[in-house]
Amino acid sequence: MPKMIHQFATAALLATGNFTNAKGGAYTSSTLRAGAFVPPSSAMRSQAKTMPKCNTGSASSSTLPAHRDDPIAHHEDHNNDARSHTSNSPLFRSNQKQQQQIHPPSALHAHYDDAFFRRSQDEDGNVNKNSKNKQDPQASKAVAATPAAPSAPMLKGPKEAYEAFADKGMQNAKKSDRQVLHQSILGGAYVGFAGLLRVRVRLPGIAESNPGLVKMAFAALFPCNLLFITTTGGQLFTGNSATVAAARYENKVTNREMLNSWGVSLLGNIIGCGAMALAASYTGLLSGGAAKLAASMATSKVFGGTIAQILVKATLCNWMVSLALFLSGAASDLTGKLVGIWFPISTFVAIGLEHSIANLFFLPSALLLKVPGLTLGNIIFKNLLPAVIGNAIGGALVVAGSYSYQFGSLGKDHRTAFSARLKRYEACKEREQQYVRFIQSAENRTRCHPPIIKRLCL
Repeated sequence: MPKMIHQFATAALLATGNFTNAKGGAYTSSTLRAGAFVPPSSAMRSQAKTMPKCNTGSASSSTLPAHRDDPIAHHEDHNNDARSHTSNSPLFRSNQKQQQQIHPPSALHAHYDDAFFRRSQDEDGNVNKNSKNKQDPQASKAVAATPAAPSAPMLKGPKEAYEAFADKGMQNAKKSDRQVLHQSILGGAYVGFAGLLRVRVRLPGIAESNPGLVKMAFAALFPCNLLFITTTGGQLFTGNSATVAAARYENKVTNREMLNSWGVSLLGNIIGCGAMALAASYTGLLSGGAAKLAASMATSKVFGGTIAQILVKATLCNWMVSLALFLSGAASDLTGKLVGIWFPISTFVAIGLEHSIANLFFLPSALLLKVPGLTLGNIIFKNLLPAVIGNAIGGALVVAGSYSYQFGSLGKDHRTAFSARLKRYEACKEREQQYVRFIQSAENRTRCHPPIIKRLCL
């Protein structure tokens, strides 16, 4: 505000003549233009009050008002009264000539506008409320009323989860063989870590009296491998048998790409699990109680059931594994993925189903321990081969096939036909309701006008 008063007071002094400053000196046009001006003192205000009134010399003898204390108001009054005088007034012509010599009109107006705009900005350079360039209030309301972008849901619906499931299979199948092999080796290694954890964690004195508790402990620990795989991009044959099959049902991959993905991922899992078995045997981790547990598990898997039983158990196993992948893909945060993986995996482990990739660690470990009666042929034909086939059936048909029929391409024609039948059924029910309403309205009219109905009947 002081700077604004300085500008207007300078113009007032230039328009009315010279004044003396606080030290008794006179202000000149050069000092005023140079900015050597201080706010007017009380002596200056008293001198302005005692100045004589200017006579215009016109017939009406109009006079300028006395100078007031406020220099801004004095400048405004002076300009308004000067514009009311006729151009024949000598004083008007002299004042106008003096103003034009000191400040041309265009330069004076531009100077005032620039000073006002600078005054209307704050210290940070933002235009305040007095600025003529202030923001449109309607635009501010529109910006404030703009809704925030909706956040992604924490859990997808079944249809969206199946679409993400098929997209995952397409991504796995479209990768190069080298990438699939590398990710599958890592996936097999993670399964080997979980298997080694199983045989190393022992409960002495409890296993004999309460074997179910030991199995439950293993069920609680084994799901860690699938969490490692899903969060790091690893691949397992058991998972690809479901995800890549879903992508094939949706025509996102070809048969050749599906079979190639299955074969390369199975080869990588064999390498990864075999390498972990060799590392465990070399480092002595498969010794003592761990060696006894690994030997007993391998013997029960090879000689504990028929090939058909192993096939069915492997089908049920990969049903749970594929469901774990389905649920983890439906979740968008790490906690949801962990919960979605833990329950299905712990279920099949506690039941005792056959997981072909886990067997690729336990059975080679038993071979390295030289368990009596256990050979490579027995391992392949009595366990691994039926387990691989059963896992493929459980993933490709039970999970991928059923959800594709429900939400994807396999059941699209059936869902369309069912929707058409449902619409026809609803239309038929609507016609029946209309007929019932018509009969009821006719009966009401009969009650209201019995003579008319009687004459019509006669």
